[in-house]
Amino acid sequence: MGSGKHRWRLSFHRSRSPSPSPEPPPEFLCPLSSTLMADPVIVPSGHTFERAVIQACNDLHFVPPIISSQSSPLLLIPNSALASAISRWCELSGHPHPVPLPLDSALALVRRLMAVDDGGPKSCSTSSEDATPTPTPTATASAFSVSSSSSSEIVDETLDDPLEIEILNKIKDPRVSEQESGLISLRRATREGQERRISLCTRRLLAALRPMLVSRYESIQGNAVAALVNLSLEAKNKVPVVRSGAVPALVDVLRCGHDEARDHAAGAIFSLAMEDENKAAIGVLGAVPPLIHLLCRSVEKDLARRDAGMAIYHLCLASSNRARVMKTPGAVRGLLGVAKEGGEIGKVAMRVIGVIAGAGEGRTAMMDAGAVSVMVEMMKKGIDEEGCVVAMYGMSRGSGWRFRGLAREVGAEEVVERVVEKEGRTEMVKEMGRRVVKTMRGEMEMEMEMEMGRSVRSENGEWLGRKMMMGRRDLGGGAGAGGELEAVNSAEF
Repeated sequence: MGSGKHRWRLSFHRSRSPSPSPEPPPEFLCPLSSTLMADPVIVPSGHTFERAVIQACNDLHFVPPIISSQSSPLLLIPNSALASAISRWCELSGHPHPVPLPLDSALALVRRLMAVDDGGPKSCSTSSEDATPTPTPTATASAFSVSSSSSSEIVDETLDDPLEIEILNKIKDPRVSEQESGLISLRRATREGQERRISLCTRRLLAALRPMLVSRYESIQGNAVAALVNLSLEAKNKVPVVRSGAVPALVDVLRCGHDEARDHAAGAIFSLAMEDENKAAIGVLGAVPPLIHLLCRSVEKDLARRDAGMAIYHLCLASSNRARVMKTPGAVRGLLGVAKEGGEIGKVAMRVIGVIAGAGEGRTAMMDAGAVSVMVEMMKKGIDEEGCVVAMYGMSRGSGWRFRGLAREVGAEEVVERVVEKEGRTEMVKEMGRRVVKTMRGEMEMEMEMEMGRSVRSENGEWLGRKMMMGRRDLGGGAGAGGELEAVNSAEF
């Protein structure tokens, strides 16, 4: 006999036709194997490869044509940010997660690439860039193409520019006077204009220039770094310069180079850091601590400090470099000290502070260093008030209780209100200031709780409404007194 009860069975199964797996973004592929990277690592030239593949290249004494010859030992730095991005993309797209390539497979792959290359095996200890042959077969060009759509490779298959030949011959001459003459010619030529800077940014010339950056002779080092600054001004040159292996040399110059060269090195890294593709590599190669040291030293030249600060700002647009700033001893307090100086250098420091304060660990580090008190003190003195509001807004997000307590201790509410109401403030700064004030008063938490309550009530109301409708339908079928309850329990949501 039927029980008179209607049981509602809702099925959410949908038949789906299999869809092809999406193509990975090109920057997630190893430039040599053209496969999704499972263990990406950065080499000194700034390139990223699958670990097993570049290790196989080293074992077989093979230098891929896309990078210049390396005389230094192979140094592999895990590209954690890229690995996380690849993993996240796989999760979102449904693509299988990559697995590390076995070394035997990597060795077989590299041997095939070496067989295709007309030049044959190349020694990792080769010091002359002229020994790097041009990969002419189509297969080689495809296998070695760098997975990037934002930059173009250096193409210097032939050495037919008379100026380049002259400069190269002088730079490679063992006589210091000839090296100096060649670098002066290069520096002068790179001032001539965009076309000349692009034409001289060749693999051979960059390779010859790299050891000059760390020369013990002041004139040679100064002219070499200045020429590199000029080359890096062109957007087309920024990625090739980093891939040439120049960044480690520039970091050495920042740490212990001659004064003029050190100033130019800050400018070079500033220019190179403006390219998104370079940010992670520059940070990994150790540029952040010496840049912070240069910015925070009041005895340095203003231009050098400004360039160092702008380099840090652009590098901090990558989250991995924000973490490096916070891990640099004394960096946060140093930035706050520079900000209090005011003027152009102070504004540059405030730009960095604004970026850091907007990140989770960054806002905590800022409040630990007394940033709330410093911002209020600066606003009272009329120093970069808008920058202070931006930093205060960043610190107030996600840390309302602690921020509110620190702000009340220094009387921040009245100061922020006064700053926000001044004439000429942008709407963005006004809105940030209003939100900061609301956080100080506890109103932002109340608004969030009310919004959350409305959302929960809406969802619960819809849920209960559906149950009641089912109960009514069941009662309409003559279930009797217990019909509604059983109908709710038997429904599959």
